Order: sequence, then structure tokens, then C-alpha cells
Amino acid sequence: MADSSSGDGAEESREELNQRLHDAAEAGDVVKLRLAIAAGADVDALTKRGHLKMTALCSVVRATRVKHNRAVKGRTACVRALLDAGASASAAVVFFDSGDSSDSEEEQFGWTAMHDAVCSGLNTICRLLLDAGAALNTRDFDDTTPLQYAAGNGHHRTAVLLLSRGAVAEEGKYDQFLQFSPGYLSRIERAGSFANYQKQQCKKLTAMLAPKMDHLLPPELVSHVITFWGHLGWK
Repeated sequence: MADSSSGDGAEESREELNQRLHDAAEAGDVVKLRLAIAAGADVDALTKRGHLKMTALCSVVRATRVKHNRAVKGRTACVRALLDAGASASAAVVFFDSGDSSDSEEEQFGWTAMHDAVCSGLNTICRLLLDAGAALNTRDFDDTTPLQYAAGNGHHRTAVLLLSRGAVAEEGKYDQFLQFSPGYLSRIERAGSFANYQKQQCKKLTAMLAPKMDHLLPPELVSHVITFWGHLGWK
């Protein structure tokens, strides 16, 4: 009996640690999140929020929480800590319905952490997720990709990041791009790849701006400035 009781107590302790991890993740509090990880919290443990299940990584970037408290530096640090601790970069939010019995929950795929990060324009976090191997072209429950989220929410740099990493832009599904740059995707297609298009645009902008900046920068540095400053081809 003593052994069984001890086991139950340990299990409750893990659940409490996991809950602390999720609470810290949702708030973007990296100090508390690291303490929970160090104490033994499971970085891929699921928690329930209403009719949703998600990992701590999904809690960090959950769009509704980011809208309430953006805390970009804290959320970015939380994502780094979770990925360093082995959290799955392709973690997803799922819908669940237990019906009349908690033993027979039905689950439906919702969306990935990448979808939420893109929706909020958390560009550095998107880069971290991609570097960690996050799926790029996954569709959410409504058949929408992260690239469509970026276009629909006007996150230019995030869209460029996704395209540069190989995001697939299907014809007829990106009308959102038209309000920013008509023919954008067609120009990328004609260039043969997004990488080629970047090079072409960088060369074009360098040729146009170098003469105007020769009193400020050596010509060979102008292209570096353009690379870090511009969207390289959005217009």
C-alpha cells in the first residue's frame, strides 16, 4: 500500500510540474519555464484549454494569448528553451470532445505551432521553429497553410522567410498577395525559384541605390544593407 501511495504522489507531482510549465509558457515567462523544465516537467506533455489540447510550445505562441500579451522577448526565449530541451518543433493543437465519457475522447487536428507563430508575425520564433525542423506546408483544420496566414495577416517578412525556406504557394489561393504586390508569385515562378528571385531583386536594387549612397557607403556594402533592410522582391 505504501508503494502505491508513493507512486500516486509522484504522478501528481509530475502533473503539477507540467501545469506550471504550461502556465509559464502561456505567459511567456522564461524564468518559471526553465525552473519547471529543470524540476522534471515533460516538455511535450499535453494540457487542456477548453476543448483544445496542446503542448507547452503551442501554449507559448498561441495567438489569442499573444494578442493579449505579446511579450516577444520572453516568448522567443521560451521557444529556445523548449527546443533546447527536446520539444517537438512540429507540435500541434488538437480539438477534443469527450462526449459523455472521458474514456472515449474524439480528437481532430487543429493547427501547428507554426500556424500560430506566423499568424502573430513572430518572425524570429518562426525561424527557430524552421531551424528545428518544423513542418512548413502543413494545413490546418480549415485547409490553410502557414504561408496563407502570413499573406492574410500582412506579415511581409514572415511570408518572405517561409518562401525562402520552400513554402509552396498554390495558384489561386493567395489573393492576399495582390494587395501588396500584384504578380509577386508569378515573378518568383518566372525566376525559377525564390532564391533566384532574391538575387535578381538584390542586384536590381543595388544598381538603383548604389549611386545615391556612394557618399555614405562603399558600393560593395550597399548590397549587404539591402539584404538586411529590404524584403527583396516584395514590390
